[in-house]
Amino acid sequence: MTPSSHIHNLTRFGTILVAIGTVLGNLKADQAQKHWAFQAISRQESRPSEGGQSESRPIDNFIQLGLQTADLSQNSTADRHTLLRRATLDLTGLPPTREEIANFVSDESPKAWETLVDRLLDSPHYGERWGRHWLDVARYVQGTIKVPGIDKIDLAEPYRDYVVRSFNEDKPYDRFIAEQLAGDLLTSDNESRSSYLDRITAPAFLSIGQWYDECTDPNKLRLDIIDEQISTATRAFLALDFACARCHDHKFDPIPTEDYYALAGIFRSTEITSSFAKEWKDGRPRATRPLSPDEALKPSQEIHAQIESLNEKRFAMLERFRIDLLESENFEKTPTLPDEILTFEAENFAGHKNLKTIALGEGSAIATRKYLDQWVKYRLIIPGPGDYTLLIRYAANQASPVKLEIEQQILPDRILGEPTFSEDKEGFRWTSLPLPGLKEGSFHIRFLVDRDEPFPTLDTFRLVAGAVSETELSWRYRLGPPTLAETTAFLNEDQQQRINSIEGKIFQLEASLPDIPVTLAIRDAKQLAKLPIHVGGDIYQTDGEPIPRGHPSLADHLIDTAISVPEDASGRAQFAEWLTHPDNPLTARVMVNRIWHGHFGTGLVRTVDDFGIQGAKPTHAELLDWLAAEFIESGWSVKHIHRLIMTSATYQASSEKTPESLARDPDGRLLSRFPGRRLEVEALYDGMTTSIGKVKRQSSGQPLDTNLSRDRALYILVSSRSPVGLGLEIRKMFTLFGFDDSGRPMHDRDESLSPQQSLFWLNNPLPRYYAEKLAANLITDHTNLDERITALYETLLGRPPEPISSDAIHAYLEENIANQLSETEAWTRVCLGLFSTHAYSHLE
Repeated sequence: MTPSSHIHNLTRFGTILVAIGTVLGNLKADQAQKHWAFQAISRQESRPSEGGQSESRPIDNFIQLGLQTADLSQNSTADRHTLLRRATLDLTGLPPTREEIANFVSDESPKAWETLVDRLLDSPHYGERWGRHWLDVARYVQGTIKVPGIDKIDLAEPYRDYVVRSFNEDKPYDRFIAEQLAGDLLTSDNESRSSYLDRITAPAFLSIGQWYDECTDPNKLRLDIIDEQISTATRAFLALDFACARCHDHKFDPIPTEDYYALAGIFRSTEITSSFAKEWKDGRPRATRPLSPDEALKPSQEIHAQIESLNEKRFAMLERFRIDLLESENFEKTPTLPDEILTFEAENFAGHKNLKTIALGEGSAIATRKYLDQWVKYRLIIPGPGDYTLLIRYAANQASPVKLEIEQQILPDRILGEPTFSEDKEGFRWTSLPLPGLKEGSFHIRFLVDRDEPFPTLDTFRLVAGAVSETELSWRYRLGPPTLAETTAFLNEDQQQRINSIEGKIFQLEASLPDIPVTLAIRDAKQLAKLPIHVGGDIYQTDGEPIPRGHPSLADHLIDTAISVPEDASGRAQFAEWLTHPDNPLTARVMVNRIWHGHFGTGLVRTVDDFGIQGAKPTHAELLDWLAAEFIESGWSVKHIHRLIMTSATYQASSEKTPESLARDPDGRLLSRFPGRRLEVEALYDGMTTSIGKVKRQSSGQPLDTNLSRDRALYILVSSRSPVGLGLEIRKMFTLFGFDDSGRPMHDRDESLSPQQSLFWLNNPLPRYYAEKLAANLITDHTNLDERITALYETLLGRPPEPISSDAIHAYLEENIANQLSETEAWTRVCLGLFSTHAYSHLE
């Protein structure tokens, strides 16, 4: 066989394989579309079953059908104390107050429950609770999003507050999706200030993911960031992980690789960084933008323009003065150089952190690489004991509080010279650093600045004997003609006054700049991209032509509306439009399932982030579809779904485990009983803080004042309101009780039990701190022992104590006091005991 015929046969064979693959792929897609999640939402009206509920309780009718099949009956309604605690913690994450308990228990109105649900949904604390559920999906972790040079603990806070606000306002879920994917691209006539701020804040959803800051390959980094965004978005909105199709067609679900790279083109055409250095050590800081409408920025922009104009005037004036200086007969053309002991370039360091070497004329300098723990050290050799001066050639746009460390002895902070207004070659000047009383020998000297402070750009060092003043340095010790920055040392009185006048105006203008907060910025790239398929996900191996930007194909058989991406658009807005199309089979189903999961601890589809073929089947498929259809028809109202669920008998059923239900519904999925579950760590922590009155309850119907909620777990790690010395213990508590702080999406909190959790309540200083405060309050506020016990139970458990519990506490207190324990310590132990109970940590 000739080589050419061999190649021809191989080509034919490859063509056959491709054809076979296409056929198999089409067959797989056809089969996958028969999967329940990829079929159209079908709303079937429920009918009361025999002995069941009524037309007004459609949820219960669907549930009763499943119970009848298993020959089960549903538990009766829980008592009022249980219902109040269940609903209040469920919707607000806070326990009911004693006043709320008294009011609800005594309310004989037939609408008492509905009134309670409405009040809680209208509470500003509702958004804090249910916003946290969404923040889990969006992978928000307090205090992890920082941007170099911006003195703010957490730049994702505006996004967090946006989510809380959106839930409180019952923002339509389709709008909620659109804002998070493309808020910066949406427009509206006569838009309110709050609506504008929501739009520009929401897309931080795309920016707060895991940051691959140490990735050395910029091409891989770009694709990895895109992969993380695709995975987060598709799992959040579709309960499918499209990241599986980065390397090949999804093995189970109808997600071809082409769909992945159609989405990848959208996110590759979206910028989330302010700069993207190819050298990984230079960092890729997240982009930011002012958290303010454009109109409000005009005064600030005008001030910046004035500052820029004055700076240009200043440098032009200095240039004229320098020319006059160099032509002056009195100017020392050949300056006297000091007796050098040691001269070295800044890049010849003995070690550094987060600095980089940059080109400077014919030489080099070192400058900031990242605003993180920056330092540089040098080895000095001192010939004999005495006073020395280190001459430093530097440049700095602003004053840099530099710490000086000599062999681990940190000297007081000092400003390394005045700002030079520039870091180019004309911005360099010499300054002197006195080093008195040095000993003979060799040692290290280190310069460091605080985290997020600018580091000066350093060029050259000269070590000389004796003391050298700044004035003497300027006149006598120079290398070459003075730079513009150095020219300031040679000005006469009139010239100095003219420069001072300009600089004074600059400083005044800078001081007048309004303090405008910033938020993470998302914007379309200047150069939009289409990505080809990367074979096996390999960044350097591609196949075929670039895939046009677009939405997934899995709903093409259902959505008739043409939703295409224009050539001049990234496609984010069109992707959001496709997601929220009423014929999309997944979006509404996924969200109502998340809401159900939030109320019952388990979704109608147990795998809340996987509606694919490998995911769990719905336990009540018709109910899921009915809720999804109701969700869309209600205008995508989340609170409407809450009301439907919470006013059902299913939600109000007691959580008692009867022998019948344990035998036929052991895991509670048929909902013969309310499925009790452990509270999330935020509710456990908030229960302690509210027990001593640290979280101020805010009235229903009023906007949320986050300043009054700063002691809640949602804010505590970035609010500086942790009890003194206990911030680390709060972080330990978070991870101990199921919070994943890795920055990966949490679709279902870990509820596993461990001995460490029990030991936490008994031994950790955090619950003891709150137990001591609570004990002191009880002793102060209640002199009667029984009143004190009742107050404790209602505060922590939402109900009065049973007689057996009250008697046990009486006996325990008597025993402790007999053993010489103080009253406060005895009550502290009682409080700790209740903190550690199942009744405190679980929703029943």
